[in-house]
Amino acid sequence: MLFCTSSKLVANGGYCLTTSRHTDMLVTIVRKDAGRKSIPSYGLIDSQSAKTTSASVDSGFDGGKKVNDRKHHIVIDTMGNLLAISVHAANVHDTKSGINPATKAYEKCSTLEKFCGDEGYSKLFEVVVAEQLGLGVNISKRLKPEFEVLPLR
Repeated sequence: MLFCTSSKLVANGGYCLTTSRHTDMLVTIVRKDAGRKSIPSYGLIDSQSAKTTSASVDSGFDGGKKVNDRKHHIVIDTMGNLLAISVHAANVHDTKSGINPATKAYEKCSTLEKFCGDEGYSKLFEVVVAEQLGLGVNISKRLKPEFEVLPLR
């Protein structure tokens, strides 16, 4: 089995052992084939809210994205390889819920030196990651806060 459903991820605290072992092996192979170190030193974290088809106790409303159900956080390396994933109710803010997948990624890849996330991961996430893991966090700022129509090409 090379996959886990979101309900299995929620039941296991957002962690699927079978998938994790296979993913770890694939990350190592892909990184070595690309001429990089087998374990990454930089992690990128982001979240996505999504509606699911099954009713669940572990669901909530994400006010920012206007979605009522679940949210998942993923941590990837600079090549796009999956390092960690966490699934939870959508009503938990990124600053709190991003700590779990960041910790999982660091436990798996102790060579991680920094994480990069968007503005949703500022403040509390930065403080906790610095205190608990001893790592830095780069926050990507929004370039322009307003919508801009691009010229026709």
